[in-house]
Amino acid sequence: MDVTTACRDMNQLSAQAQKACALFLEECKKQGLNVLITETYRSQERQNWLYEQGRSRGGKAVTWTKNSRHTSRRAWDICKNVKGQEYRDKTFFKKCAEVAALLGITWGGEWKNSPDTPHFEIDKEWKVPVFNATTDNDLFNAVSSIIKGGVQLTFNAWKRLDLIKLNNVPALVCKLAGIEIDGSVSDAQYKQAIDKLVLLGAISQRLIWDEKRYTVNNVRSLLIKFSKLG
Repeated sequence: MDVTTACRDMNQLSAQAQKACALFLEECKKQGLNVLITETYRSQERQNWLYEQGRSRGGKAVTWTKNSRHTSRRAWDICKNVKGQEYRDKTFFKKCAEVAALLGITWGGEWKNSPDTPHFEIDKEWKVPVFNATTDNDLFNAVSSIIKGGVQLTFNAWKRLDLIKLNNVPALVCKLAGIEIDGSVSDAQYKQAIDKLVLLGAISQRLIWDEKRYTVNNVRSLLIKFSKLG
C-alpha cells in the first residue's frame, strides 16, 4: 500500500486496539450512530507524508505530529456514514465521544492544543472495561481504601468505571494531592496536584494528565496506584 492510500482494515490494529475498536463500534451501533472507519494503521512513511501536507507540500494540514498512535496500531479515525454529513455533525461526534469515554478510549476532539475530532486511540494500559463493582474488585477496594485513609471522595462516584465523570477528575486529583479547592479548579491548582501525584508515583504518563487526555481507565489506574501508596 502506497503512502497516499489510507488503510481501513481493523485487523491491522494491535489485538488490544482491535478489541477496543470492535467494542466502540458495537456500542455506537446500539445507540444508532452510523460510524464508518476511515483509517486504522499508518506506516511511518504515510504519517510523514501526511505531516508534510500543508507544510513542505501544498494543501490543508491534516495532522499536527509525526508521532501518532496510528503508527503503533493503536488508533483509528471515523466519520459519519452519511453522504454529505461525514464531518459536519458535531452532535454525532460528541455522542461517539461519550461512548469512547465509557470504554476508556481517548477521543482526539478533546485535545486542548490540537483537537482531532475523527480520531480515537488507546494507550498500552487499556483493558476491556468492567462495569460491575462486584467483579472489578481492584477499583472498588481502592476507592474504599482511599476514603478510609481520610480523602473526602463520594464513594458512589468512583467505585465503577461507568459512574466516573471525566469533568470531575480535576477536583479528584486535587483531593488526592491534598490541595484545597473552593469551587472550580484553577489551572495552577491542577498543575500543582499533578506535580505532587507524579512525585508520589501515582501518575506515570504525565503528558496525558497535563493535556487532560485521560480516560476512565487512566482514572482507574490512578485510584488503584494511589490506594497502594505507603
